[in-house]
Amino acid sequence: MQRRILQLLMKIICPFFIWNKEKRKEFIRHHSRITVSFCSFANLKRFKNDPVLENSVLILEPNDFHGEVMPGYAEYFLKLGFNVDVVSVPALMKTKFLPQEQLKKIRAYAVDEVFYKKILHDAKSKFYKYILFTSVDGMHGPVTRYIPNDAYSKLFAVLHSKEHLRKKEIKKLYDDKKLFVLRNFNNDKNLWEINPHYFGQNKPADIKNHPVNFIMVGLIDPKKRNSQLMIDSIANLAAKSEIPFKLTVISRRKIKNVPKSTSQYLNIRYNLDYDKMYEEMKRAHFFLPLLDPKNEKQRAYLSELSTGSPQLIMGFLTPAIINNEYAKTYFLNSENSVLYKDNELAPAMLAALNMTAETYNNMTQELKTMQQERFNSSLNNLKKALHG
Repeated sequence: MQRRILQLLMKIICPFFIWNKEKRKEFIRHHSRITVSFCSFANLKRFKNDPVLENSVLILEPNDFHGEVMPGYAEYFLKLGFNVDVVSVPALMKTKFLPQEQLKKIRAYAVDEVFYKKILHDAKSKFYKYILFTSVDGMHGPVTRYIPNDAYSKLFAVLHSKEHLRKKEIKKLYDDKKLFVLRNFNNDKNLWEINPHYFGQNKPADIKNHPVNFIMVGLIDPKKRNSQLMIDSIANLAAKSEIPFKLTVISRRKIKNVPKSTSQYLNIRYNLDYDKMYEEMKRAHFFLPLLDPKNEKQRAYLSELSTGSPQLIMGFLTPAIINNEYAKTYFLNSENSVLYKDNELAPAMLAALNMTAETYNNMTQELKTMQQERFNSSLNNLKKALHG
């Protein structure tokens, strides 16, 4: 009720200073969640009353996104023998980002960001061995504002974009080698590459099960992916292949200008919770990152901005159909993925449709090998980071 009232007020006021309809929707969706939820008080009380278990780590996410990285970071700490407590804002906790396998191992608390300082200044917080923020910047600014001075030595945070380094508080974390990244593009010695791609124990989808299921996960936004290329490729594929297929689209924004002849091949799922998205991923045969090397804004994913696609590809052992330039950046190759040049997506999707079961199984096995290599490398980097 509280959020609905705030949304209504924002819908009335926002048109006066945000003219773009899509930007206005995103602003309202995001900022209407910066509220105090009633469940925060119950969770605060539970957090205060629950004793800190021996050898424990506290992982926090201050935003209502980035839930997909929390299971992976939690899993690394669990592998090192730590107990793990997780705190996220209620809007994110409702999306069920923790896989079933972790629910019995982790204590989770839904608390609004405005109370994070209270949590970290509570006497019990000094008993945590380490504190990790899975976003270095929250809805109210850099997360360092919540940390007492005597806890700084055990603080780490995840940097998702180098743009955040412009803030002096975050630059200090960088200088002190306290930042984790999903991909360390330039082997920066001040950053720790720790890639969170754990979503439970998953097996590849059976390629013999038809229709062949392509999947796209993420925001429909020209800055992030080429959705028109996807629509055009589906139309092309429908005209050339007799093998049944579908494309599952998981996004917050609607796809515009989809021809009726193409829409029959689309399984569009808007605003899914993480647990539902995980189920869709388990059924997918091929993943479409839709990264366009000709789009200047998307070229940031080659050198400074991490995309979430490789985590899903590795975590669910779902071969990618990806531009070859981006593939090299994210440890993907012709052995574990279907590569294409420029924007030649349609021929690559056709090749995937005609792939034999043996070739597909070999590809997923190569992905499994790469997944294990990245997991071991990340685990070793975490050990080094923790021991300075």
